[in-house]
Amino acid sequence: MSRQNIERLTTLARRCLENNFVPLHLGFDHITRQEVIERSLVVPDALFSNEGWSRRTKCYCKSSNFSFRKDTYSLHKYRILLKLFLFVTCDGHVVDVYGPYSARKSDGAILNGLLKGPGSDLHWFFESNDIFILDRGFRDSIPLLESHGVMPESKTRGATQLTAMQANKSRMCTICRWPVEIVNGRLKRDFKIVY
Repeated sequence: MSRQNIERLTTLARRCLENNFVPLHLGFDHITRQEVIERSLVVPDALFSNEGWSRRTKCYCKSSNFSFRKDTYSLHKYRILLKLFLFVTCDGHVVDVYGPYSARKSDGAILNGLLKGPGSDLHWFFESNDIFILDRGFRDSIPLLESHGVMPESKTRGATQLTAMQANKSRMCTICRWPVEIVNGRLKRDFKIVY
């Protein structure tokens, strides 16, 4: 099969996905706020009265383009990778996917970019007193998250470890994140072509 045929078929497949699959299964338009609230599970609901949360996953990739490889190289994973940012309900339903973002962009910077600007989907979908379950990777977003009233527990300045109360609150976040980790595992298992 020639390169032109592969490009044409790939473009056709992408258009079909964008027109037929994505509007019905991804994005804040495919699910109502009430449906997200109804997907809340017992444990997160009891711990947080939770309505929605977010996480990112990473896709490993290969490229012969040096500048792209340089921008996407992760010193943490020692690999070239892209980050996908997922909004997932407590039962593992993927509400929306943002990205891909380069490996050098922190989780906090990604969330800041998504929350800034009045035209963001997040501003009309989420309401005050909604809770995001986030890990400490979002520390770059501390001022913005505090202004929205959400922030995971972190060490106070000069402290060597979390207090017992802070550690217990941090564990609540860990308990509730398992559905997202399952979704990330499925993406990595099922879509190996992008890893």
